[in-house]
Amino acid sequence: MATEQLIKYIEGNSTQNEKDVIVRWLDSDEKNWKEFMALRKSYDLTLANLEDRLPEIPQIKPKKKGIAYELLKIAAIFILAFGCYYLLEKTTRQPEDEVVMHTFHVPAGQRAELTLADGTNVWLNAKTTLTFPSHFTKSGREVQLDGEAYFTVKPDPANTFTVNTRQYAIKVLGTEFDVSAYSTSETFETSLIKGTVEISSSKTNESVKLSPNNRVYIENGKLVQAPIRYYSHFLWKDGMISFENERMESIIDKLRLYYDVNIQVKNKEISDLRYTGKFWTKDGVEHVIRVLRIHAKFQYIKDHEQNLITIY
Repeated sequence: MATEQLIKYIEGNSTQNEKDVIVRWLDSDEKNWKEFMALRKSYDLTLANLEDRLPEIPQIKPKKKGIAYELLKIAAIFILAFGCYYLLEKTTRQPEDEVVMHTFHVPAGQRAELTLADGTNVWLNAKTTLTFPSHFTKSGREVQLDGEAYFTVKPDPANTFTVNTRQYAIKVLGTEFDVSAYSTSETFETSLIKGTVEISSSKTNESVKLSPNNRVYIENGKLVQAPIRYYSHFLWKDGMISFENERMESIIDKLRLYYDVNIQVKNKEISDLRYTGKFWTKDGVEHVIRVLRIHAKFQYIKDHEQNLITIY
């Protein structure tokens, strides 16, 4: 594949036909994927160097202790994709030595990265909300998650880090793991890359300790352990949706969730078909649907006013 075509795709200037060709090229050979990611990293590095040469914008100290003031108290916030993000102050304004709770929301089709006050890095997937304090206290490090996030927790043996979700709490000391726990879905899954985590529920008294390279998920209402099947799933941190031999029914469910779109499937014959492929999140749900259509031989109609895609 010509470098010029790949750069055009990275910059978001490819036509739909060009996107389809590149996606098929990426899926055809793992070497193509590695070549593309190397080019992508080189492009991002070049862009970063150019940005470093821009004149520094003077920082203006806010006159009032509003949202902008509270934002400055967070260690760092890095936006990895374009879009609107919402940072809300959940409590009334407090003296500087007291904790202020923040809520950070990532809309459909986007992703973001946060560095919390203790140095913990958090990547947030689409339609994810994270609630966290302006700083942590000796009583523990706790955050609230609704959606999917990838955590690299700063080690602190004396201060346990806890991720609270609607159904379960995940406790760690210093580790790397992924949590998927959307309040709009009954599914729950935690995948551990490094370290040790404990998943527990105060309602059912369930408690599971997870070792690296394993995951835990809900099956028949109970937590079940199994090895991590596909590490490519975690590419969502880099803005990539990855499907590995996944049923079309499951793929459609994820598209509904990630892009906040209503998808009606009238062609039931495609439900059990399986697909393997990768997509840039920023290319949008219709791009994914068009590529899947080539594989599954279906037709679709998009109703923009109703935010509805009908597959038949």
